Amino acid sequence: MKSILRIGLAICLLAGQPATAFELDIVTHRQVNASRLLTPPPHLDSAQQQREMQIVVAAQRTRSAEQSAKAIADNELSFFRFDDVLGPRFEARALPLTTKFFSKITKLQSAILRHAKKDWNRPRPFETNADLKPIGEVPTSRSYPSGHAHFGFLAAIVLSQMVPEKAADIGARGREYGNNRIVAGVHYPSDVEAGQQVATATAAFLLADPTFRKDLAAARTELRRRLGYAD
Repeated sequence: MKSILRIGLAICLLAGQPATAFELDIVTHRQVNASRLLTPPPHLDSAQQQREMQIVVAAQRTRSAEQSAKAIADNELSFFRFDDVLGPRFEARALPLTTKFFSKITKLQSAILRHAKKDWNRPRPFETNADLKPIGEVPTSRSYPSGHAHFGFLAAIVLSQMVPEKAADIGARGREYGNNRIVAGVHYPSDVEAGQQVATATAAFLLADPTFRKDLAAARTELRRRLGYAD
């Protein structure tokens, strides 16, 4: 995964406010400041904006019923959406320790992009193109960067640490999580890319924290035993 390769660089750029415990404030928008990390989104009257709009329109025109259903289902922010990679034994009811661990990450990551979305204030594709018909839940927040792409990529990085045997498939699924926001008609490609970049920085802070790594190791053991992998 490209994000894994960027983690070392992100640590160098963002270190300086080390987290001390895996709590919900272990990483904040001040530590991973997406407004400072990211380049601005394309202007509404730019050629790049037009190209990106064409991509979103094409995705709407060509999406299949199966793609649409998966894009709608991926509106849910859940690690267990990766069950199509990790199999039917990857289920919350059988993994209490892992589920609690995942829940913390999900709550933590959701707050990181709020300020950046307000700062960049990019309209959603369907807000500037009446021909676009978004599917699934219609978001009310700003478009840049994508929170779902951030979640999907961060989840993929964490899961790849836990089940490296499936890293390639997990990474592909994480990217699909973000790309499905384009399929749904609610994000541009640059929104997705930006969310993935911030996910890499978020992962850098998490993986540098001793308490997070301890919790990760415990969840990893439970998950691997459940899935039938050696510790």
